[in-house]
Amino acid sequence: RHAAVGRRDSIGAPGAAPELGTPLSKDARLFINDAVKRLYVLDPPQQRVVVYDTTGTLSKQYVFPTARDLRDLTIGGKEETLYVLDGTAVYKVPLKEPKT
Repeated sequence: RHAAVGRRDSIGAPGAAPELGTPLSKDARLFINDAVKRLYVLDPPQQRVVVYDTTGTLSKQYVFPTARDLRDLTIGGKEETLYVLDGTAVYKVPLKEPKT
């Protein structure tokens, strides 16, 4: 499965950002732990994962237009891969740009 990548913009407060196009839904869930350097927000009603840096600046937005039941996410490796559970399917999204 594939995800579309959004544009990078700065924001004042998560959920109120006009740069997102659509604010975060009330059902959005936050993912963070000591091993990651960004805040990941799973927003199932909007079929997306929104990524912020630790200052609250929008970093990226991953949209899953064919998703039907986004349930959870996790980060693999050294913040190299995003895994998103959609029902019984898993999206695997590389977070690091390939080195050329």
